[in-house]
Amino acid sequence: MRKLFDSKPFSNWKSMRENENKVVQAELNRLDAIIKSLGNVAQIIAKKGL
Repeated sequence: MRKLFDSKPFSNWKSMRENENKVVQAELNRLDAIIKSLGNVAQIIAKKGL
């Protein structure tokens, strides 16, 4: 079992999965920023009574 985790293909697979997770995290961070911005816009509109 140890040989599997120490193998080059496993290392490549693990790196690929980590990179995929970084991409997903970046997308979620962008969505979070958009949602927060929309909340701020809604508060401004509510205060101005538009």
